[in-house]
Amino acid sequence: NNTNNNNNNNNQVIGRQIVESLRTLSNMNGVATAADLIQAILNDNVTCKDVLLRAPLEMPQFNGPDGRPTQPPHLMDQFLDIYVHLSSQLVDQFATGSVEPSLFSTNIALMLLMCEWVRECPNCMVTVIEPAVCESLVKLIGLASPPHAQLENHAVLVRGLAALTVALCLDYTVR
Repeated sequence: NNTNNNNNNNNQVIGRQIVESLRTLSNMNGVATAADLIQAILNDNVTCKDVLLRAPLEMPQFNGPDGRPTQPPHLMDQFLDIYVHLSSQLVDQFATGSVEPSLFSTNIALMLLMCEWVRECPNCMVTVIEPAVCESLVKLIGLASPPHAQLENHAVLVRGLAALTVALCLDYTVR
């Protein structure tokens, strides 16, 4: 039983480290690695997708105006905030014709994670179809051809993953 508690504690520590890496925007490689790890965990596991969708990032605080606990942010909320922020930066960089490689690879990792998260997970699809996220996806789908030809393959990949995310969400809503 003591071994079981140690394993649970170790798993919680590892989980917190992965989530913290996802939230640390100063280290793009860490964000991309965390996104890759979370994507691997979610792969073909709808139950895990639902659990992580609602996973609080911290314990509720008892400082609400009515004395009741306030709701902590959920992992998906944090992820979508990061996604919107970084995709906006990517669109801006494409417009200038100079895309930072770490920002590009991090956006790709986040987009792949979003595709995996929304695939076959209705609760996640509903969460993703929020105005700020939809606006980011539309901007990415409509990404103009960059001024430098060497970035065109990057732009095609970004457009395609954004379109795939929208298609996965639409596929569920049409069913």
